[in-house]
Amino acid sequence: MEKANKVSVWVGKFTDDDDLTDYIENAYDENGDSFNQFRDDTGIDWFDDGFREADMLQPDLSLRENLVGFSWIDSFADVLILQLEAMRSADDNGLILLYNFQYENAESVRPASRVRFVGTFDFQT
Repeated sequence: MEKANKVSVWVGKFTDDDDLTDYIENAYDENGDSFNQFRDDTGIDWFDDGFREADMLQPDLSLRENLVGFSWIDSFADVLILQLEAMRSADDNGLILLYNFQYENAESVRPASRVRFVGTFDFQT
């Protein structure tokens, strides 16, 4: 659900940038209704694409170095890194962030989902 100054984060495994983009980009059916695999996997009905960021994690960089470039990252990097270090598997190589969004349905992530919910964090603009 939309919530100012909150960012919800997911981590997952993707083959490359194109695979990650295909996972999060909207497609449209014959009626003009939008859908994407990320929304299906997480049970999210809708979010504003303008507040979504995603990127691949480079294995030769530290988590902190990988986070450079995400909006307002300095305000929540420390807590995000702690959470990622506690739960991230070696295969997890992609991050998805939804800004001004508080995910409240962590239990609705499909068991076969390509992503796992990391958490919702406060951020400062």
